[in-house]
Amino acid sequence: MLESPRVWKAAVVVCLAGMAVSCTEKTEPKPTASASESSPWPSGADCGLDATAQDEGLLSIQDVWSDAGKKTRSTRIVNLDRTTCATGQRSATAPANSCETSGFPWTNSPASSNQDLYSSGIRRWAYASLEGPDGTVLKEHVLIPEDGKSSGIVDAYRKHLETCKAQVIISQNGKPVQFLLEGSPGLVVSLQSERVTALQGYGSGWKSDQLVNLLGTAENRSRNLAKN
Repeated sequence: MLESPRVWKAAVVVCLAGMAVSCTEKTEPKPTASASESSPWPSGADCGLDATAQDEGLLSIQDVWSDAGKKTRSTRIVNLDRTTCATGQRSATAPANSCETSGFPWTNSPASSNQDLYSSGIRRWAYASLEGPDGTVLKEHVLIPEDGKSSGIVDAYRKHLETCKAQVIISQNGKPVQFLLEGSPGLVVSLQSERVTALQGYGSGWKSDQLVNLLGTAENRSRNLAKN
């Protein structure tokens, strides 16, 4: 004999109140991505157009590792354009109030990182992730400001790094232009008039002096990204 409608409705209410614990199958949590699998680019839709330019402005595997073994490299260059990124009045939103070395370039939200950078005056974001034979990972970021925004953006990052008590590596004309910020990962940042270049070293194999030495190479290469 069928149960009465009142009993059937009560069962449904109990099932919903239990957040479907006993009414649906359990789902296993997704594993957390490793440093080599993670990316600053959100999985959802974000603004910007992938650039067709060659990535010679980013570090190559040969720049980083000369020894034998399996190595991988992935790159992306995105132009943050007005058509896809403009959502209203622009305001400086980067860097956000954080000193976490893994959070560079310190946007307000990973889900809207491109939008935040565009709002602050960045017109191009170039990114490379390189993994070496020992599993250590090097991540490179190059931020290219739009014309007329360079000095303000460079000064904003300089002030932020000073607030984070980053170690000054090199100064020019009385202003710090290279910084080291200890953490996990280690972070080194170079400030030029037309770009910001940064390296993050994931894994215990990265020493501060190695990152600093590679920063000079990255700084020279990134000039190509600011030319067009």
